[in-house]
Amino acid sequence: MLRNYGKDKLPKCLSYMEMQYLYLIAIGDMTVPAKNKEAYNHFLSLVDNNLKDGDVIDKAQSAIIQHKTGKLKSAQNFINSLKEHMVDEDEMGAHFAFLDKPYTWAMIPVPQHVATMEALRFVGGDDDLIEEMKMWLLKQKQTRGWNSSICTVDAIYALLCRGANLLENKGDVRITFADRVMETISPTKSDTPDLGYIKEVFADKQTVEASVIKVEKRDDGIAWGAAYAQYFTPMTDIQQHGKELNLDRRFYVERIDAQGKKTLQQIGDGAKLKVGDVVVSRMTIELDRTMDFVQLKDRPAACFEPVAQLSGYRWNGVGYYMEVEDAATNYFFDMLGKGMHVLEVRYRVQRTGTYQVGASTVQSAYAPEFASHSSGITIVVDN
Repeated sequence: MLRNYGKDKLPKCLSYMEMQYLYLIAIGDMTVPAKNKEAYNHFLSLVDNNLKDGDVIDKAQSAIIQHKTGKLKSAQNFINSLKEHMVDEDEMGAHFAFLDKPYTWAMIPVPQHVATMEALRFVGGDDDLIEEMKMWLLKQKQTRGWNSSICTVDAIYALLCRGANLLENKGDVRITFADRVMETISPTKSDTPDLGYIKEVFADKQTVEASVIKVEKRDDGIAWGAAYAQYFTPMTDIQQHGKELNLDRRFYVERIDAQGKKTLQQIGDGAKLKVGDVVVSRMTIELDRTMDFVQLKDRPAACFEPVAQLSGYRWNGVGYYMEVEDAATNYFFDMLGKGMHVLEVRYRVQRTGTYQVGASTVQSAYAPEFASHSSGITIVVDN
């Protein structure tokens, strides 16, 4: 079919099927049939074009193809290009930061990540970087519910095919909290010794009041955990808190100037409002990684009545279900991508008096150790 084009009209870029053809020949060490040799050589001559225009998978496969055909300098150019787009963080490992919003089929960031690991393995000399990339895959599973079999198979392949054997990692961790010692290595101290999972609940005064938790990781590999504290405190004493998942809530009152233009004026603790005022609760959620199944609870003052009374699905740059209750408005997100998301809910002031506004909270239901809450304030309402 290529002969029908003529030399001056031959395609100058590779299609998906042509890339797959070259890639499978490379990883399978196949011999190209004589009748296909001319087409194969033509396709092979176009691989270098992917350095400028190809996506991550194209570049990873191109590196393997060029390496297998002896074009080592070209293969290294593709590897260098992939590395230029990667970041390496202590918490998340090595990864492509710009692929953290996966509104795509089959969770494309994971297959692209794995394709890069495979290219690094084929070309060689980057074993330490591959181990760092394994960390990102594990951290993804910490906060994501993988529903894609393609994604899962790719991740297992990348984690187990080469490098440190993660299945041999015993997760030897000792945690000291007051006079309590917990260890994951001992089968007698864990209901799930193979998983290395332990959970303890403390209510005694000596342990609860301990101010230091000491964690010792005594072998190679990755381990993570969390400590949760529950306590009672006046709502006005609550201070904003958050890190990887962070919630900032601010209140604004709607005003209309002499020209009829609406403006929002921010209000703080001790603000004075009037019955009938419209108050906007603006909540800013910031994440340093993509998380699935996130829940947000916005607690208004008892004098606030939501303008939108009906529960239902909403879209505001991200999809969520909003549930309107008497004491709170709940938001349920199937997925929140890395970055900043802003939500607003409008309330109308109904009654006079002095009211405390409770803290709003956001938490990952899949990984509850990621949580944040806003501060609480007091407002005064006059006629």
